[in-house]
Amino acid sequence: MRTAYFWRVYGEEDEICFPYSSNRNVNNVKAILGANLTGVLHG
Repeated sequence: MRTAYFWRVYGEEDEICFPYSSNRNVNNVKAILGANLTGVLHG
């Protein structure tokens, strides 16, 4: 068994996707959402 993280991402048109990463490193979030993200992240 391994720990895995599926990030819930909600789009502007009510679409949802679940990108996967093996850890919660900020670089994974930047890769998924973009380095220039502005807004609020909910955990």
